[in-house]
Amino acid sequence: MNKIFIDRLFIFIIILGQFLTACSTQKQLAKTNTFEPINSAFLGLPTQTQSVFATQSFPDAYTPIPTTINIYVPSFPTPEEVVSNEVVQDGPFTFDLRFYRDAALGANPIAPSLYSDLEGIGIYFVWEYHGPDIPPPVTVYWGIDPDISSLLSQSEYTSEGIKDGDKDGREGGLILPKVSKEGDQLEAVVKIETQNKTYGAVIRFFLKAGEHGLEPDNVTVHPLDTHQNS
Repeated sequence: MNKIFIDRLFIFIIILGQFLTACSTQKQLAKTNTFEPINSAFLGLPTQTQSVFATQSFPDAYTPIPTTINIYVPSFPTPEEVVSNEVVQDGPFTFDLRFYRDAALGANPIAPSLYSDLEGIGIYFVWEYHGPDIPPPVTVYWGIDPDISSLLSQSEYTSEGIKDGDKDGREGGLILPKVSKEGDQLEAVVKIETQNKTYGAVIRFFLKAGEHGLEPDNVTVHPLDTHQNS
């Protein structure tokens, strides 16, 4: 009796052990085979992480970058080989007048704009204004006294007036009076005529004989008001 009971108990223990072993194995398999989401990047689809990153970085990636660079580029580059130059002030206007050498200038130039009675020599001037806006009409004149006429290249000021910071000028050959000769004193004038007052500058010079013809000598520059009172 006892032997039969012991045998049955032994069989029960064996079956129970197998059952517990099976349950433990199944639990381990469940942990090992935990479901992992499909890598959407592998399928060519944006993952959630990628989408959030793109959304957050978008404003930074497209933040406007300042492109204004404070580099001064002169409207009228100064000539390289300057014979004489001087800057004068007349009221709110600054005038820079100078003679310069350029082999392209002369009596037989490759272009009409390069014609000059002074062989290889031209004249350059720039004016600059700082002050309250000047209403139109404003007329810019240029020439050798007394042959002074309005500059067509600066005719826009007749209808637009002049504003603070405006700057303009001219460079090129110089046409002398027909009877000019060595020893003559000449005056080239740039003047700006407004409704209330006329401003300007004068470059005064003598003619002398040079290697290639007449040349400017003893050059001086004066404000227009000094010229008018002299």
